[in-house]
Amino acid sequence: MSFLNLSDVSVSDGGGSDAIPAGKYLIKCLKAEVSQNKKGNGRYIKAEFRVEEGDYQGRKMWHYFNIEHTNDKVQRIGLQQVKSFLTHANYTTPDELKGADDMVGLKSMANVKVEKSEEYGDSNRITSFAKKDSGDDQVPF
Repeated sequence: MSFLNLSDVSVSDGGGSDAIPAGKYLIKCLKAEVSQNKKGNGRYIKAEFRVEEGDYQGRKMWHYFNIEHTNDKVQRIGLQQVKSFLTHANYTTPDELKGADDMVGLKSMANVKVEKSEEYGDSNRITSFAKKDSGDDQVPF
């Protein structure tokens, strides 16, 4: 008797781990949690997103929003990214996030690029957020 019967499972059923092509995608935040960075000089929100429609529906990507850092520029960019996501996802109070878990369930368009890496393989990076069905409403970071 086998431990698992995988005869009806296709390897493409799970989405895949290759980077998706650069472009604009509707994404939904599935998880968001605050963590300490490795150097101990800041904190970030680790957010997990899922593509909600199109050929890559179901694919996941992650984004790290620096919310506290000893480097003021790093912190400012991270906070701008948080506010951009909240604003474009129509969060009711984008000037005040009550908790990282409030990001869960929010949807926004995301401009995504592919970062090349021979060592780790290609990966996706969110470069900006925009409102759904909006072309000029982007706030890049």
